[in-house]
Amino acid sequence: MFTQFFSEYGAVSERAVFFGARRTTEANRGGIFGLNQSFQAWASFATAVVFGALSGLDLRLPWAWFALCLAAVAWLVARPEPAEMAAE
Repeated sequence: MFTQFFSEYGAVSERAVFFGARRTTEANRGGIFGLNQSFQAWASFATAVVFGALSGLDLRLPWAWFALCLAAVAWLVARPEPAEMAAE
């Protein structure tokens, strides 16, 4: 799974390259960068709101939420590659 973690693009996984760099052009790369920046800003704000609300209920809940998010990321990484990606 991690055999091609380091590629010609640096420390980027093949899955990330498939979903990003291969499908962009010079013309739309700036727009995609801007959308990515705005999504990160909204995600950061939402994280602060969720952690604040969970802290108001119980100080242990933000840690549980963080652990749940890490488990979700681990599950996404551990999934097998889709057939269309494996064919390329």
